[in-house]
Amino acid sequence: MTDGATEQQIELRNLVSGSRQVLVRLRPVIIPILAPLLAARQRGANGAKLRRFCMDLLPK
Repeated sequence: MTDGATEQQIELRNLVSGSRQVLVRLRPVIIPILAPLLAARQRGANGAKLRRFCMDLLPK
């Protein structure tokens, strides 16, 4: 990750009834790494690298 990149968490609540909650996690994505992987994926290359990159974004 780049300097200053952090995971942010936002909790949205239904203030009228208070019964529904939604948790949203915002993860930093390094565009200079992701862009070439997506471009290569369109050509059928780097599928494994793209999958690894995406799996690393999932919570452990």
